[in-house]
Amino acid sequence: QDPQDAGRCVMVIRSLVPGSSAEQHGGLLPGDQLVSVNQVQMDQLTLSETVNLLKSVPAGTVRLGIRKPLVIKTSSGV
Repeated sequence: QDPQDAGRCVMVIRSLVPGSSAEQHGGLLPGDQLVSVNQVQMDQLTLSETVNLLKSVPAGTVRLGIRKPLVIKTSSGV
């Protein structure tokens, strides 16, 4: 759930299945936000709609839109 909009769902990758294509490819990492699946934008979907979308994806190649977390370095290097 989006903390700024309770009706909006935000899907954040928490972990990858060991040995999966996603893990082997290396493009997805925990903390990445899933923003689209096969060109369907997820920014206005509810959690239920998002789950149904993910369950309905046919086997094979899937195109994912991913937003990487912003990394901000402070002047102290932390």
